[in-house]
Amino acid sequence: MTRTSIRGKAGCGLRDAVGGAKVTGSAIFGTDPLGSACLVLARTGSTADFQLIQGAARLQPKSWGVWMALAYGEGMNASLVASAENVYQDASAPLPLRVAAATALEPFDAKAAAYALGQMQSFVAEFGGQDALVAALDALRASTPGRGEPGPAALQHARFANNLYMMSALLVLKSEVAHQLTSQCLTATNQVIRRLCGNVAARRWPDELLRAGQGLFTDYEYADLAAVIAVYWPEQAAAAAAAVPADKFAEARSKITASGIPFDDTGVLSYF
Repeated sequence: MTRTSIRGKAGCGLRDAVGGAKVTGSAIFGTDPLGSACLVLARTGSTADFQLIQGAARLQPKSWGVWMALAYGEGMNASLVASAENVYQDASAPLPLRVAAATALEPFDAKAAAYALGQMQSFVAEFGGQDALVAALDALRASTPGRGEPGPAALQHARFANNLYMMSALLVLKSEVAHQLTSQCLTATNQVIRRLCGNVAARRWPDELLRAGQGLFTDYEYADLAAVIAVYWPEQAAAAAAAVPADKFAEARSKITASGIPFDDTGVLSYF
């Protein structure tokens, strides 16, 4: 985990929001300000900050980001196990929330981790073979106003977009199955899944990504991944730089400095 110091007014504001769960938590990432604040605090590695996040999990267990923050920062403890189990076993809860709670439970419950991985494997089985751009266009045509209820293509694409961010659990799950699934997705037809897993591989298994070569990634995507490796693994910076043209590598590193993690289609990866 990359640790970040958060001081001053920004740090006070975040800690005040998380302490007592004073802002709203949500199962949906884009409407989960409590979870977003917890994800930022998790990067400090501070015991006091994790105590705040644990308290937020008790008060608002339906927050996706709360469980992912605990998973990312290895901040789960035995007192939260029952709450996390209730969330991940709740069939009425949104799938990303269930996967997040199950991911946080991995140190305590292998079955929970298997559930999280199984859901991601099913997601890849359904969507990994699709061209993401073609699927989006098909969905647009199927949801044209005046054509009645959305067609199957529109509904399927909505399911893809609404559940994609649960794949960020690959950044934290320690099971070898997470490693295997990430590697499998590096050759997925679906550009969005391939880019997400490329990002995960760059952050967790940089040697393997460099050995695999560019593969299906575009020139710019592969340069971006090389830059991610250089940022997160400074000892690999020379090898990453050698894998792509110098001008593209320099441009990609500048882009990360200015804007954060590249091609983050989920909007989630930059929090980790």
